[in-house]
Amino acid sequence: MIEVVGELDVVTSSSLLDAARSELEAGCRALVLDLAEVSFCCARGVGALTEIRRLATAHGAVVRVARASDRVRRTAELVGAPDVVAGRTTRCWSATPGG
Repeated sequence: MIEVVGELDVVTSSSLLDAARSELEAGCRALVLDLAEVSFCCARGVGALTEIRRLATAHGAVVRVARASDRVRRTAELVGAPDVVAGRTTRCWSATPGG
């Protein structure tokens, strides 16, 4: 589980992405992102969550956002990506043959 506390913005999004990448490359197949303590989230933060889903797809992993704060949910809605923080388990896979 990766717990994010504080702001998820242009500066901190890359740290979250790096942490998720490290977990996935180490063989994690069920990645949980706890976003309950996120006090601010910008569009770049939602972009990082989207990128984490893409990375998980490449690793055949399952990703779940747990307890997304209202700030994260609102930003995801504003940028048209509410499914990124829906809180359900998302099986990541590729629809492309061989991909």
